[in-house]
Amino acid sequence: MTPTGISSLYCALERDTCFSEVRAITGDIVLSGAFKLTEELHFLDLSKIHRLSQLTIDPFSEKFIDFAHKSEFIKDLMFLMSKPASRNNSSDYLSTQVIFEYLSVKFGNKLSGLMFKSVQTGGEGTNVVFFPEYSQVIPSERCFKNVKSIDEYRSEHTEIMTYFYSIEESKEETASTYRSGPAAKIEFVDGSLIVSEVKAVTTKTEEIPIVLSVR
Repeated sequence: MTPTGISSLYCALERDTCFSEVRAITGDIVLSGAFKLTEELHFLDLSKIHRLSQLTIDPFSEKFIDFAHKSEFIKDLMFLMSKPASRNNSSDYLSTQVIFEYLSVKFGNKLSGLMFKSVQTGGEGTNVVFFPEYSQVIPSERCFKNVKSIDEYRSEHTEIMTYFYSIEESKEETASTYRSGPAAKIEFVDGSLIVSEVKAVTTKTEEIPIVLSVR
């Protein structure tokens, strides 16, 4: 949704959707956590736009073809904005970045971001992306500690595979370099952090007919 150097917060309403969206492969370790809003925010649900556009189509209307084309355009646009780019072609995101930037500038005073169905889950999950100006997260108390280093690893030698992390705090008093602005309305839910190991990835396919024409 944004070019390199401009950050936006991407979330999902379900953990499984997060796992699918990061496209983790078998054996990967994924850390996930929950966030909550401290104030009411408003989001544009792109899936509802398509449903609303379909409701306006009257097959007996003189403008039926025009409405049908617009509805199909919105459908394709929704898919384009939710479809991941090719691993070898980051330019696939250029069109969605333009649309996202337009919505952010045009409606940023009324909306905080977008919601859309996850194509990675076949439309069963829902993604949420915040506009950059609403993507700040209120820092936890740990952010203000004098952290010198963090070490993390997983152990397979115990009866149950365990994930360990240790924090070494500096004895010197230093000011924290992380601060959130007054616009921060997102807060991490303490105790919601979960470490998961990807055991398998299921791929769903649909057979496409082949039409051969000889000239």
